[in-house]
Amino acid sequence: MQPSLDFIAVLLLAGVVQGGFLAVALLTLRRGNRVANHILALLLALFAANIILHTLAYTQYLFKFPHLTRTDAPLGFLFAPLFYFYVKALTKKNFRFEAIAWLHFILFVFCAAAFVPFYLQPAAEKIQHLREAWAAPCVQCRIISWLLIIQMPVYFVAAYKMLQRHQENIKAAFSSIEKINLNWLRYLLAVYAVDWLAVLAWQLSGGGMATANYLWLLVSIIMYAIGYKGLQQPEIFTGIDEAAIPEAVAAKKKYEKSTLTPAKAEAYYQKLSHVMATEKPHRQRDLSLPKLAQRLSISTHHLSQIINERLQQNFFEFVNQYRIEEARSMLLDKANINVAEIGFEAGFSSVSAFNTAFKKYTGTSPSQFRREAGKAQSQEMAAKL
Repeated sequence: MQPSLDFIAVLLLAGVVQGGFLAVALLTLRRGNRVANHILALLLALFAANIILHTLAYTQYLFKFPHLTRTDAPLGFLFAPLFYFYVKALTKKNFRFEAIAWLHFILFVFCAAAFVPFYLQPAAEKIQHLREAWAAPCVQCRIISWLLIIQMPVYFVAAYKMLQRHQENIKAAFSSIEKINLNWLRYLLAVYAVDWLAVLAWQLSGGGMATANYLWLLVSIIMYAIGYKGLQQPEIFTGIDEAAIPEAVAAKKKYEKSTLTPAKAEAYYQKLSHVMATEKPHRQRDLSLPKLAQRLSISTHHLSQIINERLQQNFFEFVNQYRIEEARSMLLDKANINVAEIGFEAGFSSVSAFNTAFKKYTGTSPSQFRREAGKAQSQEMAAKL
């Protein structure tokens, strides 16, 4: 077998170069979440290493470097856990690897240990193995592929649930979430799902070398997208009180150890209702659970408990309901003020947030609500005449 390069091999190697460049850029990036950036850099480096090993096999250059055979087998079990920890590093404040976290890499350790006897074989036997694998995928490779197909959705579900919990915690602490950028995490989950579907399709098609080329070309494209977006990704928390989130997480529990008595809860509820009606703190665009609790002189835990248990709402829903009611009144009474100004005056931080929340609570947009209310008033006046 004579080694040879073709157009597909060149495209694969271009992906390797790009992945390596982006990994170095992320490692040296000084802004943003550096732990998350380092995990993403490691992911890109691993993708690049796997593409190199596949390209060597596809072009048959692996016959010149037989001792690299199957070194990619254990590496596949690193991707899903690293992806999970990347999401965790982005959503958990001051994330650090704990000792128990290394258990997530147990499949990698077992697979590497299982291949040790093969790695110790002489070059001649590895070359023979390569010739057989070129004709048909080996049994071990098929088993590893199926284990990866099972492993990937497990970590996808875990990452998805983590994102959902994080979103709930944010809404338990903040009244405006436009500055909290979660789009990157949703994008990553979508990319992860596409990658899993590609691996599944490759395995169902027989796991041949030709279809593997398309799989790794897709991985190269994914590397471009993830790398560039990772470099451009802003902080998830920008200009907000990030310290409020742990308080919200604690308050979301079932309050088994709460010191809030029924009498005290009623007094706090009455005080909350009075302040919201008279002082209108919801007009403050960056209102958060700790800020409102400080204004009421009660603990964030007790305030969250009252809102959750008494009103069956989270903090985000509670505040925005007040904003919507105020906006509805202004839309009816202040015809000379445009819709955007009314949204800002009611406490919304952007026109899009105002429109989205208003439509969710009323079933119609602010502009349509004003038009329909104007028509109703005109018809009522005409009927009186």
